Amino acid sequence: GNKFVGSQAYLHNVTEMVNSQKIIKEKSLLQDLIMRISTKYINFPEDKLEQTVIESLRDIANFVNADRAYIFEYHVDKGYCEYAYEWVEPDITPQMNLYKRINLDDMPYWFNKHKNKEIVIVEDVQKVEEENILKLLVTDGIKGLITIPISDENKLVGFVGFDLIKS
Repeated sequence: GNKFVGSQAYLHNVTEMVNSQKIIKEKSLLQDLIMRISTKYINFPEDKLEQTVIESLRDIANFVNADRAYIFEYHVDKGYCEYAYEWVEPDITPQMNLYKRINLDDMPYWFNKHKNKEIVIVEDVQKVEEENILKLLVTDGIKGLITIPISDENKLVGFVGFDLIKS
């Protein structure tokens, strides 16, 4: 009769392939988002600037699952940065009117990172060493955040930030 001699199995780890497909899809979605946002700024009326910036903040915040998004402008010569724009989820308290300015002396770590065109990522608020910044973050109920410097040519003009509050 027929004897069973053996079998061969071909197992492939598809995790890497699935992950790279996810990355490609996210990159593509991000490129679409950037294109949509960029297009908004071509030939738009100046009186719509604030509304357009806030909509852009909302779109990016939704993309990265943030609960608050904002832009601060640096006034290095005057020694502070201040809120320029803010978008928040409907159930999140806006911070823009609670404190408009932050002294650069209160945020040397962030300011130096931004000057060096580096992103600040806070995954655990309790590890923030600058006391005044820590107070603001804890008061706001922020669990994590990311801030990205904004430069014009080589001049640091501000930063955009995204806060995770609920997640």
